Amino acid sequence: MGKYFLLWAELFKFILFIVFIALTLQVFYKNRTWCTTLCPMGKIYKGIIKHKI
Repeated sequence: MGKYFLLWAELFKFILFIVFIALTLQVFYKNRTWCTTLCPMGKIYKGIIKHKI
């Protein structure tokens, strides 16, 4: 039981770290940095839009 709690705790810390990085980049770099440069789905959508135009 304890190892599952540690696994979820590590996952939660990782998610908080990713959110912190995304918000920091958004403040200092440009708006929606996570969506346009880091998120895999954002990259896919960006590529689809470039090919359709």
